[in-house]
Amino acid sequence: MKFCIDIMPHKFLSDPDGYLTLWKNSGVDSVQLEVAAENWRASLDDTAKARELLTAAGLEAALIAVPVGHPADPNDPHKGKRLSPGWRIRTGRDGRPEYNSAELTDNMIADVLDYARSFSSLGFDTFFMDDDLRSGNLSPLVCGCFCPDCLKAFSESEGKIFTRESLLASDTGTLEKWCVFQSR
Repeated sequence: MKFCIDIMPHKFLSDPDGYLTLWKNSGVDSVQLEVAAENWRASLDDTAKARELLTAAGLEAALIAVPVGHPADPNDPHKGKRLSPGWRIRTGRDGRPEYNSAELTDNMIADVLDYARSFSSLGFDTFFMDDDLRSGNLSPLVCGCFCPDCLKAFSESEGKIFTRESLLASDTGTLEKWCVFQSR
């Protein structure tokens, strides 16, 4: 079994000897360098230097990005105040914004993949995309983005008009179609 931990490159570089000692004593095998979160992006230079130190210490260095399910929360002073272009905050089953969840849009996916590819020249073999899409995989509740645009597109695909309330009250077959639609 491989034990992994993740850390932002600049944080690791603030005390590499301390982190390396802690991880080696704890049995860590792989360090996933967190290169993207919300509206923060790691520099290529910091990431390259962190990778060099980790591999010299005999640890695997990998990449992790968590922006897929963590867009900005304009109400949280500790998080970014704006979304990347083409990203949208998901509307929850209760009709309120879910600031911890991004809607799956083509621009959001392309942005994350382009950013990941920018690290390929550094020699990384592994890039892990955090799966915090909050599509309901940890809940018995049917989730997804219930914004007007998603409801309209789903309604058009089904040939029937759905509101958030009518969709949530639908039969199992329709709800399964909704889950597939949300995974597009």
